Amino acid sequence: MPWSRLLSVFCMLLLLGGCESVSRKGEEHAAPVRAEPVVQPLHVRWRESAAALSLDVLLSRFHGATLKRLLRKMAASPLPLPKLERRLASAGATARRARKIVAGLFGYRQEGGVRLSHEERRLWRRLAAVARGKKDSSAVDSTDLVRARHSLVAQTAKAWFHLQGIRQLRRRAQEMRDLHEQIVARLQINSRLERGGRDGVLAARKELARADSREKQLYRAERLAREALRQLAGSTLKETPPDADGVSQLPAALPLERLAQRSDLHGTLLRLQQQKLKPVWPKVALTTKHGRASAELSRLERLAEKALLERFSLHPATEPQRVAAKAFAATLRVVLREVKGALVGVRRLEAQRKELRQRLRRARKEVNRLRARYSARRARLLEILQAQLRLTDIAARSAYVDRRLQDQKVTAHFVLAMP
Repeated sequence: MPWSRLLSVFCMLLLLGGCESVSRKGEEHAAPVRAEPVVQPLHVRWRESAAALSLDVLLSRFHGATLKRLLRKMAASPLPLPKLERRLASAGATARRARKIVAGLFGYRQEGGVRLSHEERRLWRRLAAVARGKKDSSAVDSTDLVRARHSLVAQTAKAWFHLQGIRQLRRRAQEMRDLHEQIVARLQINSRLERGGRDGVLAARKELARADSREKQLYRAERLAREALRQLAGSTLKETPPDADGVSQLPAALPLERLAQRSDLHGTLLRLQQQKLKPVWPKVALTTKHGRASAELSRLERLAEKALLERFSLHPATEPQRVAAKAFAATLRVVLREVKGALVGVRRLEAQRKELRQRLRRARKEVNRLRARYSARRARLLEILQAQLRLTDIAARSAYVDRRLQDQKVTAHFVLAMP
């Protein structure tokens, strides 16, 4: 009997060991479980995104050592996203006040300086919402973060050129006030010598008062433009922007597919991908040889939604696909209009600068001619002073338009999603 019990216990042990070995083999051959990718917190990804920038390429379009130092610092900013969003909003409000003063004095459009585009406003709002925990972190990817750093660089450069332009206007306004003072003094001497001509003196004094008021308003606008730059770049800004800085000309034949790097189009492309739709980008050059808007861009910008989707070989079949395709077409049309508007703005300012430079040359010739005639006692000093007034006014407008042109080039580079 004991042997039979031992035999039965031994068989049971063998049976249990076989079952355990079978279960282990099953576990060894089971398919490995894929781990979900870990999404880093937004503040960590924001710091790391600075390394993803093509910084040398980004800064290569700007000219000026002082400007490049500032832009390099802004491109790698470690500040939290909500704080940067507040800085942009504050600087934009201050720059708007400066633009309003200049527009009221000279009739210019209220353009230039810190001013976020539709894409930038949506991007920064989304970034700040995720940073504050109001949206999921997956709502932001690396393309958005790099684009935000490009936005910081672009807006800082625009604030830089805005300050330069207003400072040029203020300097010339001071020169014009001095000229008006000389005209008043000269007319007073003539009035005493000729025993009359009081009306001319009164009219000159009124012009002097207007010139003095203009200088004071431009001084206020200059302070606002400087404050906008300081609010954006930080309180440590002490350097005075030199007037020789500039931006490179837009390159020719920029491909349409470059626009996929914009945050607004990038989001719609991701939604197309989720719906198993892949657009085929047509071979369209956005710019011509001289960096102007191409005819192909103009034709593409005028296409209706259906024709635009056909041009990108998008044929949605289901309702979710149609919704994603419609969103892509709507966003693309807005982007194309923005790109064309930026390029047309560059061309318009180039034409204005060319015209003002021609007028400036003619005004200088006139001043020199009057000075020669004055030396031969064939012209009066008042004629020279009045010609110098016209020359100074044209010089002020020419310098301001040149700085506005640099500002607009920055805008065009940014909307074209150039690195």
